[in-house]
Amino acid sequence: MRPYPYEPDDPVICEIAEPEDWAELVNRHPLVRKRDPDFWEHWLGAQRQGSRRHRTPFVLVNWADVAKEYDAVHVTPRGYLLSAWAPIATEYGLTTLAGWGPDLTCWLR
Repeated sequence: MRPYPYEPDDPVICEIAEPEDWAELVNRHPLVRKRDPDFWEHWLGAQRQGSRRHRTPFVLVNWADVAKEYDAVHVTPRGYLLSAWAPIATEYGLTTLAGWGPDLTCWLR
């Protein structure tokens, strides 16, 4: 495998500097889980309201949609520290910043 040289002229980057930034990204590009695994409650420590059948859904980011709008997503150290594995409310349910690191950029195109 060899690296592919890619230098966009003027990249459009979504910056996550606080939990509200992550919530906004999820609200704009939601991927609502049909089956909500119970392990998210364990990891997030979130007490969700409602019966087992009518719980608040867990929402992920629809990365295919994000890639249509942004070249990359960058998580600042502050954004990571405030958002990683913390329950974050969105219009569609709960989410969290998982699988990222501080000052990490994920290039989408």
